[in-house]
Amino acid sequence: QTPKSVGVQSVTGEAQAEARAKGLKVIGPQAPCDTRVAGNWSFQDQNGTWHNQMNMQVQVWDDDVFGDSLLATGVTDGAGNYDICFDSKVEGFPDSGNADIYLRFITSNSLWRVQRGGNPLMFQTGTTNDVPTGSILNLGSLTAGDGALQRGLHAYDSANDAWLWVPKPNNLCWDQDDASCRQVVINWAPDSTDGTYYDLGGNQVHLAADDPNAPTTVVHEIGHAVMDDLYNDSFPAAPNCNPHSVTGASSAGCAWTEGWAEWFPATVYNDPFFRWPNGASLNLENASWGNGWGEGDTTEGRVAAALIDITDSANEATWDRYGEGPWNIWTTSRQHNSTTFANFWSHRTADGFNVADSGARASVYQNTIDYQFRDPLGSYAPLTRPTPTPPHNFGYSTTSIYWSVVALKPNSGDLDLQLYDDRPQGAYLSGSAAGGTAIDFVAIDSNRRALGDYYPRVTNWSGGGGYRLELAQGTTVLNAGSSTITMGTNNVVTVRDTYLTAGVPVTISVASTNAGQDAELFLMGSDANSATWIRPRSGAVAAATGGGVGATETIVYTPTLSGWYGVVVINKAGSGNYTLTRS
Repeated sequence: QTPKSVGVQSVTGEAQAEARAKGLKVIGPQAPCDTRVAGNWSFQDQNGTWHNQMNMQVQVWDDDVFGDSLLATGVTDGAGNYDICFDSKVEGFPDSGNADIYLRFITSNSLWRVQRGGNPLMFQTGTTNDVPTGSILNLGSLTAGDGALQRGLHAYDSANDAWLWVPKPNNLCWDQDDASCRQVVINWAPDSTDGTYYDLGGNQVHLAADDPNAPTTVVHEIGHAVMDDLYNDSFPAAPNCNPHSVTGASSAGCAWTEGWAEWFPATVYNDPFFRWPNGASLNLENASWGNGWGEGDTTEGRVAAALIDITDSANEATWDRYGEGPWNIWTTSRQHNSTTFANFWSHRTADGFNVADSGARASVYQNTIDYQFRDPLGSYAPLTRPTPTPPHNFGYSTTSIYWSVVALKPNSGDLDLQLYDDRPQGAYLSGSAAGGTAIDFVAIDSNRRALGDYYPRVTNWSGGGGYRLELAQGTTVLNAGSSTITMGTNNVVTVRDTYLTAGVPVTISVASTNAGQDAELFLMGSDANSATWIRPRSGAVAAATGGGVGATETIVYTPTLSGWYGVVVINKAGSGNYTLTRS
């Protein structure tokens, strides 16, 4: 049912001063009360849907001959209802009888305000004369009489959405550290062309006429006001930000301030789409590398999506693997005046929040912001990844005094593998570039080389394509006789240690047991020279690779040095069991 309409007036003079002084800080009567007025307030959105409106200021007035009296002030509850107690006193001369009651509904409270021409919107009911003492005056469901102002009410309601989301453990303010709350002032008119922006000088939001049709847009601008409040007016510099776009690179400062303000409504509404008043929308979350957007932390859409992916638990391929909720981001934003996303990341680290490769750093990388992300490799846990453009970087630690191998199997194109000794990847150790779709690998002899961290890199030499990467950390010895190795379709490599004696020939073979299997066999050796402790595919002391599908690959080798050698089995194709034999 359509609510009854209420007239529109400007709030001026004494009434305006009263309205500004009241709001959320005054809920209920200011004098002894014996009578109540109740009802409901709602607004209509651009789709024709009615919404009960929360935290709308309601003033109870007595219509007097020589100047009206404000009897009580309250706000509507979560269902848009109000029930306000006031003193329906007997009127003095020249009035007679009991109080003559009317209400004003005003778009202003102590925390936010929607104003037109400097004055909040105000809607006034007709007067009910001589309200009986002790009665309940029920005015039913009401709304604005001027339909053009419904969008102003919608903007007010969007501010309410934002305020409900903001944590308030210490006070009711936007910034929980404030001793005195700042009011978010929103300028709007049904014919406004002065928008859409936040004015740093005046600390006010300016909306164009249709902006309230998109609560995301309204809350985005409120987000700028909230950041400015959290930062105590030390708003970050944002060069190259006028104009700016969600998908285009601008500057680190612009991308941070705009990206944070795009994360804000996405979190308030649990919706990763940025939505414009004309109905257009953009999913901030599904974009990743190579989609045509600007990349890195100078693009606001990437910053917004990184914050969203850290926040939510809806994880997208390939690297988004984390979600913690919004409060850690809010805490860092409240405790530090971060000037860029990189600065925020440093502050987040100092606050002790997750910045791990297995967590938030991966979600940031999902959005093309690479803060030395090193995708963790676990032993015998193959990873499937898309074309490495730009190169993909990984990390792992050797954990046992055996040979270990990291192996790369391209789906197509020619991909290469490099191995580094440090996280910044400035200390190159070795690399494998066999050509075509050959499986590259690098082996480490931890019998000789101390256990430590390693950082593989996969690069696209030509052609491009996805790939699988697997770490095989040896823990098993190959003795004389046969053993079974099981390798699934996704498995690339297996390694065994075997002790060989100088001058004593050895035969090692690997045989397929299922149709479609194709194995390659390598023997890796080292000596006292530390340069031999890390060996690429091309550095194998012996190899057998040419048999093809279903063939048994065999190495016959006479070592010149005694020691632990690495037996590397590559699964070139197929799945199932291989029989590995030493004789």
